[in-house]
Amino acid sequence: MFRFSFCLFRFGKDIGETRWDYCLDKRVIENKSFELQASLFPAHAVLDFQVDLHWWGGDHAGPEIILHLMWFYLGIKLYDHRHWNYEEGRWYRDGEETWMLPDD
Repeated sequence: MFRFSFCLFRFGKDIGETRWDYCLDKRVIENKSFELQASLFPAHAVLDFQVDLHWWGGDHAGPEIILHLMWFYLGIKLYDHRHWNYEEGRWYRDGEETWMLPDD
């Protein structure tokens, strides 16, 4: 597993809202999808660069590269659709996951 993050923060508060957003999400094999996202929106950083190369150990795990430069955001990810069973250290198998709603 490899993770790297570099960020140069700017002072002041964010202003504005998302101006443009594009997302491509394409299944490549049974449990994996490729995602490409490009957006224009205000950020708290002048530069934010992240690389995450983990393939397992969390929900929707997979390698990811993020570049956020002022208002421009670019994210590329190859991720797994499955959720991680933290108690047993493995992916949930089909039919194992149970979603419980809180009691009223």
